[in-house]
Amino acid sequence: ASLNVTLWHGCPVITFPAFDLENFLSLVQEYKCTKAHLVPPIILGLAKHPLVDKYDISSLKTIVSGAAPLGPETEAACRARLGDAIKIKQAWGMSELSPIGTCNPDDLIKTGSSGPPVAGMEYKIVDVESGLNLPRNETGEIVCRGPNVMVGYLNNKSGTEECLDADGWLRTGDIGFVDDD
Repeated sequence: ASLNVTLWHGCPVITFPAFDLENFLSLVQEYKCTKAHLVPPIILGLAKHPLVDKYDISSLKTIVSGAAPLGPETEAACRARLGDAIKIKQAWGMSELSPIGTCNPDDLIKTGSSGPPVAGMEYKIVDVESGLNLPRNETGEIVCRGPNVMVGYLNNKSGTEECLDADGWLRTGDIGFVDDD
């Protein structure tokens, strides 16, 4: 998803085989990258590592965080270091969702949130033990269905049956809640 949407917009994509902060900073500076899909430990590095001051990464306008929750403190520290104009937003997903399920839109970023569902997705929060639906602001397991949910694990019927019901609802195993927004 990260690669294809970029190419669909006609933008170049810069990849490298293993992450190295100095190489990353150098590439952002050289190619004037405007958007980066990063994980929280790298965002923490942008907020705190002294190498950042040696590079001009002012072209960077948006950071999309994924793979783990991004704490509001880390987000604020990164924004303070890189400038208030930078957009830092979170997304949530998993391989079984090909791979994205929620994402903050560029025009309505909510700190500490992975954002609303992507198009076509339905969500509910259920009690981990009973499986019953929970109301807003109650924490439970994230269960979802939609066009990007997998049809099952290859050659693993029992694994598929454990997480995917007959109506297409995927038990993600992730814990979260739906707030009033």
